[in-house]
Amino acid sequence: MDQARPVTDAAQTGSAELIEQAVPFRFTLSIYQVLYAVFLMVALGLRLIQLGTIVLNDSEAHEALSVFRVITPNAAGSALIPHAPLMFAANTLIMAIGGSNNLTARLATALVGVLIVMLPYLFRRWIGQTGALLVSGMLALSPVLLTASRTMSGAVWTIALALGALWFVGRFAETRRMLWALAASACVAIMLLASESAGFLVVLMLGGGLLFALLTTDDPDHSIRQRVRETISGWPWLRGLAISVIVLGIVGSVFLLHIDGVGALGDVVSRGLQGFVYRPAFNLTAYPLITSLFYEPVFWLFGLIGAWLTLREDSGFVQRGLIGWLIVAIVVSVVYPGAGAEHALWLTLPLAGLSAIALERILAPVQDQFWQVPIWGPLLNGVGVVATLSIMGINLLYVSRAALSTVPAVIPTIDQPFRILLVFMTLVLLVILYFLVGSIWGSRAAWHGLGIGFLMFLGVYSLGSGWRASVTNADDSRELWRPHPVSQNLTVLNQALLDTSLRASGMPYDMPLSVAWPDDGAVAWMIRNYTKTTFVTETSAALNGPAIIAPKTNAQPQLGAAYVGEPFAVYRTWDRSTMAAWDIFAWAYDRETRTEPAVTDRIVLWVRSDVYGVPDSALLKPAAQ
Repeated sequence: MDQARPVTDAAQTGSAELIEQAVPFRFTLSIYQVLYAVFLMVALGLRLIQLGTIVLNDSEAHEALSVFRVITPNAAGSALIPHAPLMFAANTLIMAIGGSNNLTARLATALVGVLIVMLPYLFRRWIGQTGALLVSGMLALSPVLLTASRTMSGAVWTIALALGALWFVGRFAETRRMLWALAASACVAIMLLASESAGFLVVLMLGGGLLFALLTTDDPDHSIRQRVRETISGWPWLRGLAISVIVLGIVGSVFLLHIDGVGALGDVVSRGLQGFVYRPAFNLTAYPLITSLFYEPVFWLFGLIGAWLTLREDSGFVQRGLIGWLIVAIVVSVVYPGAGAEHALWLTLPLAGLSAIALERILAPVQDQFWQVPIWGPLLNGVGVVATLSIMGINLLYVSRAALSTVPAVIPTIDQPFRILLVFMTLVLLVILYFLVGSIWGSRAAWHGLGIGFLMFLGVYSLGSGWRASVTNADDSRELWRPHPVSQNLTVLNQALLDTSLRASGMPYDMPLSVAWPDDGAVAWMIRNYTKTTFVTETSAALNGPAIIAPKTNAQPQLGAAYVGEPFAVYRTWDRSTMAAWDIFAWAYDRETRTEPAVTDRIVLWVRSDVYGVPDSALLKPAAQ
């Protein structure tokens, strides 16, 4: 028996080798890959849920109509020049295959937003695997990126191109392979001429980040500056220019399917220059900066901490480049009037990268030579901080809501004045909690717990505000992102038109329709499927078709037959001056205000009486009733 054991062991070893050879690979997942998968699913869900149910605003409708009138030869209305040629090219392919609706019009931009969430994975070689993961997690929950991705924003495409260009440049600096340089050149060219009118400003921010990093990074042996000089001297400038021209031609012509689209590249430059002297209506001064501060306080808190750590500890070249990018972005946000809310992405990207530096310190286990800190200690402290901040927030919200029904001076008159005292008591409680944890586990554990608490509290607030801006308050003008939104009431107009067409012609979208409204915008997109639409400058007695859409006026329009009409709201606005100082907490939390948004523009759907089913005897005169 003893002699048989070696044979048996050898047989088992041989069997194991045969099994390993039979299995070509072992499928394993690291915790990083699992978390990236979670971020991907979260990003997809937040961007695709109810994506097609929200009415397109005027800028979105312009981009969607420019595509629709190219792929639909018999579409009513004049041809439109797209403001974002790259998005136009992608939307042309998607809408030609999947149909023309709100979902397909926004789908490409939403997917690019998901791509931005995952792109930090490529930068792990320069910012570390944990740093890249944290940046990806921050972007997955970013309210600015979420809202911009759901609103056909050209800024989303610009940021994706900027990240791609940075990665290609880094790979070229490491490998000297021409392919990476040509890809980077193409990305920069598209940013300048085909992503959006303000794309050239992002190129300026990247250059400012590089310059700041070169001037502030401690480089005693000049290795970094030498690498930069070698990269610039080895760059294939002529080939890069040639490939850029080719790529711009392909993108502008929609992969050679729409040659006239190349003309839109010049319009991008023109609109970008106009942005220095022209501010869009209803936009605030320094709109991107205000938007970023309001929606993403968690990015600013940890981003500034990360910037301080970078400058204090002489961190890497990339981190200092992010600080330079942020500085230039802040300046541009203030001095460029043509920027919109979606351009807060200029600030989101560098803040996310800098926040990762601070979060990597805060979320790491506490190492202290005097204290033995359990892993769950800072987390427990963070939960206590969240509870304390919640108590303070609830009382602030109560005071602010109570103040809405009064005219407060310095302190509003409320029926429960002790709640104002509770606000200050919670601040004292926060300090007590810090010193209590510090006395048990040391000051480092207290700081870590404080950071974790603010991360959870402000993170939930930011994500909630992003979802409200994207979906819940899509037509609420009290939302900072949407000062002049299109009313969701237009969906009712769409159904009323469909019913009218079935009555008039027996077919959907087949009735003649006269429209005294511009052929560019949300209303024009809503009636896009009615190919027998005629756009007119004003109503007159010559109009006698089954249905007419016209602006609502005090006087009844003189039409060529008897009509009945139903009004529909188009736009809503809100007067910010009606908000008092204490009202800001209720407005910031749930957009509750003293005054409700008001409808500024209405249209009326006039339906001919015989189509509507009203007998002529019930009408007093053949004019509109």
